[in-house]
Amino acid sequence: MQDYNFTDAENNKTGVRYYRLKIIAEDGSFHYSDIRPVIFDDDILWQVYPNPSPGTFYFIFRQNSGETINIKVYNMKGQVVHTGRKQSRPALFKN
Repeated sequence: MQDYNFTDAENNKTGVRYYRLKIIAEDGSFHYSDIRPVIFDDDILWQVYPNPSPGTFYFIFRQNSGETINIKVYNMKGQVVHTGRKQSRPALFKN
């Protein structure tokens, strides 16, 4: 496993930014990492996208590492269609 890192030097970033890495092998071939969200604003504690969703959506939340969040997903009629618990972990770029 290889670790990668990148520093975005732009000042005064706010909101959610999405990053991916272009990973180039020694033979010149390349592939892209998964896209990862990074939050630059203390006001954003969670985000759901796309909204509305065709059935699959992403839920991004900010929580201290190791803490657990309880999730309930409701349909348009107000009915619970999914419940879950998720433990937060640091967002890392790994390949």
